[in-house]
Amino acid sequence: MLTQLRQTVDLRQLAGIALGVFEDCNPKDGGASQSLIEVLKDRLGDLGVPVIYGLSFGHIRDQFTLPVGIKAELDTEKATMTFLETGVI
Repeated sequence: MLTQLRQTVDLRQLAGIALGVFEDCNPKDGGASQSLIEVLKDRLGDLGVPVIYGLSFGHIRDQFTLPVGIKAELDTEKATMTFLETGVI
């Protein structure tokens, strides 16, 4: 899916990429597949934009809401996202 997304959209034009938690996406013990982190680095690591992984949104139990259209700041050192505006008026 990441390859298809790269072929469809110029991801280098993004200000950054925030990824949620991907549950059960690592290879089984002894499997020949890459780990999730290896795949993310391979598909997103050469874009020249900040990428963080492991935020609590997506299809997981304890998730937070991402307001659409507000400014946010990604900190790749701390793997955090800080909302710079309020999500509601």
